[in-house]
Amino acid sequence: MHPPAPLSLVMVFSFLLAGVSYFYAGRSRWCVALTVLLALAFFASASASLWLVLGERHAGWAILSITLLAGVPLAALVIFAVDVAWGLFCTEMTYAVVVAWLLGLMLLLLNLVFLAVGCS
Repeated sequence: MHPPAPLSLVMVFSFLLAGVSYFYAGRSRWCVALTVLLALAFFASASASLWLVLGERHAGWAILSITLLAGVPLAALVIFAVDVAWGLFCTEMTYAVVVAWLLGLMLLLLNLVFLAVGCS
């Protein structure tokens, strides 16, 4: 089953707009909130799109891909936010943003490949 076109558009544009708002996040406070909102929209739409493509026939691969490419970045960002807010971890957590962007990009590319190939 192919994901609906609006879901694919939300996925692509939320990723691109999250990058733009992240670039300006240091300049204004509302850009940080917008970045978080767009990142959540991206991970939700990309996960739903991947599940619609792989879920029925290859549920194991879909769950593994969603966990690795969406769950790990979100967990890293939550740990980073907790560390910034309360200082619970005594390690450098700025790599969490890099992990989130790289795995998010891999999730986007995987979805785009499945959409281009027409995998169903």
